[in-house]
Amino acid sequence: MVPDVAPMQEAMLEQMQERMMANVTSMQPDEMMKTWLPIGIASWSELQKAFWTQMTPGGKQSDDNS
Repeated sequence: MVPDVAPMQEAMLEQMQERMMANVTSMQPDEMMKTWLPIGIASWSELQKAFWTQMTPGGKQSDDNS
């Protein structure tokens, strides 16, 4: 028989949510973006280029904007 871990999971999830909300409310929006984005990506255009490089076959960026 498998132990019922649902109460423990719920308690841990609640603690995690409380910690995350405390951190989010203490951060400014620009600080959150710096935290979430990789260090090497400084702008949205770089983020988009990195995305397209990873998502296109052969890592080539398409000239087609459709």
